[in-house]
Amino acid sequence: MAHVKIGATGIFLLLLLAMNSSAKSWRGITPLKSTRADVERLFGKPNDLGRYEIENDRAYIFYSEGPCVGEYRNLSQEKCECLVSKDTVLRIAVALKTATRFQGVDGSKFTRTDLASSGNMSAYSNVAEGVVYTVDDSARRVTAVDYWPSASDCQQVTQMNNSGIHRNVWRGIRPLHSTRKDVELILGKPTRQALNEAYAYNDKDERIEVLYSDGPCSPSVVGKWNVPRDTVLRLTIYPQRTVLLQELGLDLGKYRRGPDPNIPDSFFWVNRKEGILIQSQIEFGSEQVVSIEYSRSSDDSRLLCK
Repeated sequence: MAHVKIGATGIFLLLLLAMNSSAKSWRGITPLKSTRADVERLFGKPNDLGRYEIENDRAYIFYSEGPCVGEYRNLSQEKCECLVSKDTVLRIAVALKTATRFQGVDGSKFTRTDLASSGNMSAYSNVAEGVVYTVDDSARRVTAVDYWPSASDCQQVTQMNNSGIHRNVWRGIRPLHSTRKDVELILGKPTRQALNEAYAYNDKDERIEVLYSDGPCSPSVVGKWNVPRDTVLRLTIYPQRTVLLQELGLDLGKYRRGPDPNIPDSFFWVNRKEGILIQSQIEFGSEQVVSIEYSRSSDDSRLLCK
């Protein structure tokens, strides 16, 4: 069975399209909507090879492991597969035991990709409708069909989960809302106070600096904010392991990238709306994260002292 990896958009922008039906499902199973329980109610458990053998179909069904996690998860562009519950169907890969005649597709809707390692095999994918046919071009036969979540279903999931999401949060700590007590419940007591008035904390994989308020409208290096004493004003993370910028999964359309005038091959990625500043450094051909600064978002401008 040949497979093709679709796109680099970071989300499953694919719509299910059955071979001989307009239904957005395979035998009643719909990614992002159906669950393992639904599958097993219809078909029972998979066989010893982890698949289902039903008539002409040999199907593998892939499930969510649950919401995505990670130290910098809040920075990542939302992916619908990261937002659904454990055991939600994500994808159905169907190999046809008997190849089906390929009638051709609308060239304006499908993209053909040669599968170089598979001889005369090609993948015909429709990103808008979310179906991928694996086709033996020499015989004009479909050998496999992959089904993915629909664009509209994926969009619905992300919209439902994006409401109230704050990007400037690390381990639940959010500037202008979290307190010293919140920080020290997670990180313990600081190891020292830094020269920039921030307090330094050490963790397994990060060095952390936190700047606190001295009281409502007290002067600070980040301005005057109408928040109580010991409220977090700024949180800066210095990874102590190699973290590549691409690993953060940023929505680059929300960031402005500019060079650091003082350090060669060093850059700043700025997202003022969401309160994120990332410094990166190119080393050995890869752009690595030097620091991630979480500060106030534009939604918190109401807390700025007049």
